[in-house]
Amino acid sequence: MHDEDPMDLIEYIKGSLEYLLQSKQEISKKSPKRMDFSESFHEKHNIEYEQLIQNLEAEIRNHIRIEHQLKIHIDDIESKIEDKESNEMKYKNTIEVT
Repeated sequence: MHDEDPMDLIEYIKGSLEYLLQSKQEISKKSPKRMDFSESFHEKHNIEYEQLIQNLEAEIRNHIRIEHQLKIHIDDIESKIEDKESNEMKYKNTIEVT
């Protein structure tokens, strides 16, 4: 699951919520009396689920941002290492020539 693309995970969660909401609507059409009884309960949970999804999406975006920053930092360090190795080779060649 660690290899999953974060955007795929968001889409999966979003699809799951859409399915749940669609199922809820179908059930409410079939039994409106039961829906009246628990409508506020479901609305409260829908709001909680939406907030949970938003928090998870923010966490994923933050993870992607940090991962991107780390990749940039790694590239910078690798570039510096290559420069140092190149300078070392030039220095060794200069010493050998003299």
